Amino acid sequence: MDPYDPSTPKWFFLFLAFHFFMFTWGVFAVAITLVNLLGSDKPKNVKAVWAISFIVIPMFSVPAFWILKLLEDRNESSAGSKRQGS
Repeated sequence: MDPYDPSTPKWFFLFLAFHFFMFTWGVFAVAITLVNLLGSDKPKNVKAVWAISFIVIPMFSVPAFWILKLLEDRNESSAGSKRQGS
C-alpha cells in the first residue's frame, strides 16, 4: 500500500500512528524498567538475567518484573507494619 497514493484509506494512517505510538511506549517502558533495575540492590547476576530478558522478550519480562516488584514492596511494607505493631 502506497501512503502517497490519494486513494489510501484513512484507517491505514491511524494504524500507522498507533503502531508508532506503541513502539515508542514499549521502548520507554523497557528504558524505565532498566533504570529501575540498575538502581536496585539486587545481586549482579540477577540484574544481568533481568536485563537480558528485557532485551530478548520484553513483552513478558517487563510486566513480570513490575508485578514481582509490587509484590516484593507489598511484602516489605506488611512486614514493617507487623514489626511496628509488635
